[in-house]
Amino acid sequence: MKVLVNDKEHLLEASSMTITELLEKLNIPSIGLVADLDGQIINNAELSSKNISDGSKIELIRIVGGG
Repeated sequence: MKVLVNDKEHLLEASSMTITELLEKLNIPSIGLVADLDGQIINNAELSSKNISDGSKIELIRIVGGG
């Protein structure tokens, strides 16, 4: 399947996977991460239950604190 992650195309062998599985495959830690899956905001608690499919567009946003 082909997906876009932060505007970069990735070809994956699986026909379906969760966002958590995608993050593991791309070696991206999920701590402090929010995902936008095809225009829908997915919080950290939902990453393991949301499936992506061929053509999905994922934007990963890292939340950082500071002052």
